[in-house]
Amino acid sequence: MRFRRADGVYRWFQIAATPVNDEHGNLIHWYGINTDIDDRKRAEQALRQTEGELRTIIDAIRQEQREVDMHIEQVGCKASQAIGHCDPLLAQAVQVFQAFV
Repeated sequence: MRFRRADGVYRWFQIAATPVNDEHGNLIHWYGINTDIDDRKRAEQALRQTEGELRTIIDAIRQEQREVDMHIEQVGCKASQAIGHCDPLLAQAVQVFQAFV
C-alpha cells in the first residue's frame, strides 16, 4: 500500500495487523506494524528494467550470430566451388571457426 508522508512524498509500505480480543471474543484493540518497503519496490522495478534491456541485447546477439553463421556457410560454399570440390580440411576449418565465434 502507498502512503503519503507529511512532506507529500509517496512511499510503499507493507502492513500487518492482528486484533486483540478479550475472553468473550470482544475486540479490545489492534496491534499493527507498517514497514517501509519503498527501497525494495524501487530495486525490483530497476531489476525488471535491467532484465528487459539484457533480453534485448541477448536477442540482438543471437540474431547477429545467425547472420555470421550464414555468412560463414556462404564463404565455405564459395571456397569449395572455387577449388572444385569440398575440401575436408576447409570444412573442418569452417566448423572450428564457427565454434570459436
